[in-house]
Amino acid sequence: MKRIMPKLSILLLVCSTTVAMAQPNATPSAGGYQPSVATGMSSSSQLTKRPAGCPQSDPVHMLVCISSNLLKTLKRQKETIQQNPSYIYTIVNNELLPYVDKQRLTQTVMGVKAWRRATPQQRNRFTQALVERVVGSYSNAFDAYTDEGIRFYPLGNVGNRSFVTVRSQIVRTQGPPVAVNYSLSRTDGRWQVYDVVVEGVSMTQSFGSQIQGMLSQGNSIDQVITRLE
Repeated sequence: MKRIMPKLSILLLVCSTTVAMAQPNATPSAGGYQPSVATGMSSSSQLTKRPAGCPQSDPVHMLVCISSNLLKTLKRQKETIQQNPSYIYTIVNNELLPYVDKQRLTQTVMGVKAWRRATPQQRNRFTQALVERVVGSYSNAFDAYTDEGIRFYPLGNVGNRSFVTVRSQIVRTQGPPVAVNYSLSRTDGRWQVYDVVVEGVSMTQSFGSQIQGMLSQGNSIDQVITRLE
């Protein structure tokens, strides 16, 4: 299977490691709300415990919190990761996966028809395989981290909406900014990410086109899962 995920995840990892907090009291200008910009965070103490969980009641603040925690952990555990690169799997599992809507992600990638046709066992296998692929992609992209800034744009009052898109931009020292949009869903008051769109390229659609293409070519669900694993 052609590997699209690592290419996307290089950008995703950069997005998740240097962040700017959208100001809660930002005022609109002629061009809309003006976000703040950050170029990095510092941390000197050694990791002694997992960072506190991020509140999921506000989508923008949640993304900033996740990004901040991930960066701090990566910096604190730099020597450990160099000695044992597979440790990045543990970090990603702890810092990112709790905030991912895994069911919506896997349903979108597999496709509605195939998901309905799949047995509970097949759904579980597919979800596990897909999540492991995503984690592996972040791990492979770790060396791509650079101290670049990112702007998160405020959403305002989301009201009773169940789905939102948080817009952001990676601010690079060289070259134009990179647009990164996060798609989130809300269930029981908790926001979770189910897709990331980098410069108009959707992670779920890119990966889903491969999976659904294999199914349309006559491959069984079990065959697709085996190849994904």
